[in-house]
Formats: sequence, structure tokens, C-alpha cells
Amino acid sequence: GENSSSITEATYTILAPLTTMDQIFAKATAVGSTATSVEITFDNWVVSAVKEDGKTAFVTDGTKGFVIFDKDLNLGFSVGNILSGTVACKVQLYNGFAELTELKSSTTGLTVSTGGTITTQELDATAIEALTGVNTGSLIKINGICSSTDSKYYVADVQIYTSLYDFETLEVGAEYNITGIYQQYHSTQEM
Repeated sequence: GENSSSITEATYTILAPLTTMDQIFAKATAVGSTATSVEITFDNWVVSAVKEDGKTAFVTDGTKGFVIFDKDLNLGFSVGNILSGTVACKVQLYNGFAELTELKSSTTGLTVSTGGTITTQELDATAIEALTGVNTGSLIKINGICSSTDSKYYVADVQIYTSLYDFETLEVGAEYNITGIYQQYHSTQEM
């Protein structure tokens, strides 16, 4: 008989780790509410805020950022931690911002060091509309915001959450300078 052979070819796509905030946000946006496995190379990004429960950390590159969340683990991050290294985790779009899950401070490849500083972005009140979910985690100072409602929780269209601010002093039409960690929750802008 004749000698015949067949060759089977397989094509594999090797995905490079995500290395920028824009790439992370684009991946989160692309997958909607479904958590997708990714590799991310952290580029000395800084933890800008940690919620009291220890399960949520905001991370920024100075102008953009994302949220790390894990309902079952205490992440152990502190404000000023510098995150570097390449890690496997999941990313999804959640309430308008990019959320990383299944990542913890002991993840292989993640280096956590201290001494990071967070640069404050100073914006004037007209720049509020330009902020989006990709800016979550950034430290923003907005100058010249007018209180547009008699609600004690709102200044212009930004909802303010803080125990350090005397809400009762807000007056309709008065101007305020507000500094805080920005996030977009659904379509609501919050600090």
C-alpha cells in the first residue's frame, strides 16, 4: 500500500498582559458584566483608598484607575502601597468602572511595597463632565463647584461621601473646592 500521512495544525493566540489603565478598562467594557480571566502587569500603580471592610481597594496611575474587590478575602492593602509585577485575575465592568477580582496581596507575581504618593489632579468645575469610570481611583480636587441643590449630599452633579466634611454648611449657589477619590457608580459621579 501507499504510505500516507496527515498533518494537523493548531493555531494558538498568546495574549500579552494588559499594561495600561486604558487596556484594563477596554477589556472590562468589552466583556460587560462577565468576569474575564486576564493577566495584568502592574506598573508601580498606587493604592489611593481602601474601604473600611478591607475588601475594596482603589488603584491609580495618577490620572486613571480601577477597583480591586474580593468579597471573601482581606486584601491587606494600605493607602500608599505600590503594586508591581504580573498577575492573573479577572476583570469586569461594574457600575461604570473596571473591577478586578480574584487578586490578593499574596498572589504570585504581585509585589507590594510602601511609600507611594498620589498626585492630586486639579480641575475646574467645568471639567466634571469629562470624568468617567476610567478615572475611578484618582485623587481629584475640583475648584469652584457650586452647590446646585439643597440636598446635603450633592455639590453640582457630584455626590460627596466623607466624614470630614460638614454637609450642613453647603449652601445653594455657594462655591466649594472639593478634594477626594473619584468614582463613577452607574452614571452617578461620586467623591
